[in-house]
Amino acid sequence: MQPVIRDVLAAVLNQCVKKNGKSKGFDLVHDYANVATMHCVCLVLGFPSEMAPKLKHWTEQVDHWFNNESVPLLERFENVQTTIDEFSQCTQALLDGGPRPGSVMEAMALMVAPSGVVPDQFFLEREDLIPNLLFLASANVGSFREATSSLVSNGLLALIDHPEQRDALESWLSSPEENSSEDESDAFDIDRAMDELLRFCSPVKRVTRIVLESIKFKGHVLEQGQTIHFHISDANIDPDLFSPDPTVLDLSRRNKFGTHMALGAGPHSCIGSILCKCVSVMAIINCLQQFPDLKLKMKRSEVTYAPSKTIKVL
Repeated sequence: MQPVIRDVLAAVLNQCVKKNGKSKGFDLVHDYANVATMHCVCLVLGFPSEMAPKLKHWTEQVDHWFNNESVPLLERFENVQTTIDEFSQCTQALLDGGPRPGSVMEAMALMVAPSGVVPDQFFLEREDLIPNLLFLASANVGSFREATSSLVSNGLLALIDHPEQRDALESWLSSPEENSSEDESDAFDIDRAMDELLRFCSPVKRVTRIVLESIKFKGHVLEQGQTIHFHISDANIDPDLFSPDPTVLDLSRRNKFGTHMALGAGPHSCIGSILCKCVSVMAIINCLQQFPDLKLKMKRSEVTYAPSKTIKVL
């Protein structure tokens, strides 16, 4: 899958250059990060990349109407029915033509109960296939696209803000074998460097949980049913875990794998974390290799973030 993702990302970046010209530059968030991650979602799910705008529109419509509690449920279903019908028709055509090998669509098609077999917990009923694909598409397009796009754009911005760290990364990219060392403590470790970038950029600001059972935690009583907000981005700058200074990006930092919570941890870690890391790392490296002198065309003070409580969006 990695070579295919790399080709998709390269095609998106080439399109940015073709559309705007290398000297004019492009919008890092809207032209590259958002588009690249959306195309990767299509690849994984089994939709053609040219369907990315449609898939984004469909899933946004479904998310909007199903979560708009101010509108009566029946009215919500009526408003979203056209979207569901369009999605169903296009998806059925793809299924009829044979799903892309290795895609989620192919895997779910294989889960449909064969003729004469009674569906159970291991099989889907044929009429449940497309609704489940729509549910997965909505979940992936929303959370995965936002988190991955955030990591790509914020990661590149962080490297622009820390030119010495970008130089170290670009030096390794130009000749990884020459910049490696037999002494592990001196070697530039690309995996740890990207893990540090993930910790520093932390695309998810916070997650919300409901207390299932009243407990006492560090002198505070958490009541059953109470809503708790966990600020992941703050946990990732804990000086007891990340030293010497967690507010500084240091690609040579030897973080212990699994200590930061950029994509959650334990049973509640992000189900798409591996794909998110894979796509974001390749997207960042691809951009740096194409544009070694990457810089902002606006003042740093003019860079702002969207008013989101959950995702760090430029």
